[in-house]
Amino acid sequence: MDEVTKFHFMIAGIPLSPLHNAISIGQEICLRGHNVTVFSFSDRGRKKVEKYSARCKLNYVDLGPLPVSEEKEEQVVLEGMSTNSTRKQLTNVMNNLMLPYNDGLAAAVEAYFKSSNPKFDYALLTLPFGRIGQMLRERKIDFAVNIPTIVVPPLVPWAAPYVPIPFYRVSVHNMTFLDRVAVLGGNTLMNFFRAYAVSAGFKFSLVPEMGNSATESMALGVPLVGYPQFGDQPAVCQRIADVGAGISGPPGGWVQSDDVLHVLHTERYAERAAAMSRLLEKFGGVSRAVDLLELAVHGDLKLLETPLERTASSQFFLRGYDLMIYMNILVFMFACCCLRCCGRRQTPVVPTKEKKQ
Repeated sequence: MDEVTKFHFMIAGIPLSPLHNAISIGQEICLRGHNVTVFSFSDRGRKKVEKYSARCKLNYVDLGPLPVSEEKEEQVVLEGMSTNSTRKQLTNVMNNLMLPYNDGLAAAVEAYFKSSNPKFDYALLTLPFGRIGQMLRERKIDFAVNIPTIVVPPLVPWAAPYVPIPFYRVSVHNMTFLDRVAVLGGNTLMNFFRAYAVSAGFKFSLVPEMGNSATESMALGVPLVGYPQFGDQPAVCQRIADVGAGISGPPGGWVQSDDVLHVLHTERYAERAAAMSRLLEKFGGVSRAVDLLELAVHGDLKLLETPLERTASSQFFLRGYDLMIYMNILVFMFACCCLRCCGRRQTPVVPTKEKKQ
């Protein structure tokens, strides 16, 4: 990379757990001589920036008070812990937490752009949805989305469709046939909607799995004892147990000394945790992420995109949507045949006059 060329990066995110990963990446970008500006809310966002970028000072833009008060956040968490229904938990978090935060983030950043007209070469977002991505595209600012994976990161692109979504409580290590059908079908549908949205001009990412604290602990080689409370935590804890790097307690439980002593005194948990640490280390961490961002801001990553990948018709076949349509037709025909055979009623026999006599 040309050492003389320096760029201005922006990081935008809500002051919740995903933000500190992006700030750690921003610190590395800053240490390489680039300018970095973080957009978030209130003193909570400022404190996260100061905590996770102590080695290199980042610029901070305060977008105003929190769109959701701390009391409301606590209420949302308590309501989520009061039910084991994933649907209710998701609805509660999305309606009362994520939507207000993301709408507030997009509106505040857009207002800042209109008032000061800043110049950024590249952006890093902490969440893969919301209007802010569309707003950046309208201003010709390309961006990346930072969300870590947990336990089984896709080593190659074709592995991603086999990784269950965060809230599906099954691991790649113990999926049944029906689980595989559900996982592959769900990921195929997500890719279909993503391709449709991209063709409409909205750029975003869909990731197979999330998990911040769990990934960091695994990277340090520390065995885990998980007590999931709500959201994707039961699935994350279960997958940690599946790979043998720790154990998972019942949802809604609290720390038990027997569980902690069992993990500490059983060598296999530490051995598997160390193995996972070596695996995650090979991904390169923050340094590798910044390498990719520097390649992206130079435009070098676009060389990896073939002409076929730029056309909607080719994407249709490359993603296998034609096969999905054929499969749906076959399933429909098979269902029709089953209904025709199983639902056929026996025609009643009308007795003749001779039989009546």
